[in-house]
Amino acid sequence: MTSKLLMTCLVLSTAAMEAATVTLDNFSNTVDPGAHGIRDATGSLISDSIGFRGAMGYFTITDSQITTSFSGGDLTALAAGFEMFDPVLGFFALNSFADGVFQASESFDTKASSNAFGNKNIYTVFFKGASLTSATELFIAKLTDLFPLDPEIGAPLLGTASLRPSNVTSLLVGSVGANHDYSFGAGLQSTYQLSTVTAVPEPSRALLLLGGVFGLMMRRRRM
Repeated sequence: MTSKLLMTCLVLSTAAMEAATVTLDNFSNTVDPGAHGIRDATGSLISDSIGFRGAMGYFTITDSQITTSFSGGDLTALAAGFEMFDPVLGFFALNSFADGVFQASESFDTKASSNAFGNKNIYTVFFKGASLTSATELFIAKLTDLFPLDPEIGAPLLGTASLRPSNVTSLLVGSVGANHDYSFGAGLQSTYQLSTVTAVPEPSRALLLLGGVFGLMMRRRRM
């Protein structure tokens, strides 16, 4: 029993050592200490974390499939193609420091033999709603920052990623909002804004609507 317990502790300890920790925020660097705030779809800086959530990870679908899925209101496809970093911790708040300013540190195993996170571009996903599939507002950006690649055995890795203009490779969903001064010494800084999700009618409702139109056309022909 004792040996089994020791073995379990050793495995957990080894797993913890090999996990990579990535800190994501929307600050600028120390030379330009500003913050690039997050706005909701109406243009207001997010001031209440309730209902607004963020995550980082990577997509198994292409960037064009991401934009197509969003424009078609297919959030199920987006959610299915998103691999969240640190699924145990889950989503984080978007105003942990000030309105629209956040920082989140997440940890996960990024060894090549375990998953595909290591050396993949980091995607940021922000949304409003109970879950990604039921979101009413959405933001997705692809960063130049990469997830660190954990060695098979070794010390834990620490990585950083920042949502700022110089680090955004592609703004896939969302837009650049109005500039804002957080009084951090950098003056006006650009902000990012979530986009409203277009509601798509359920197939059954769409068929009923189509059937109604067809029936009306047939009735007019008979008259």
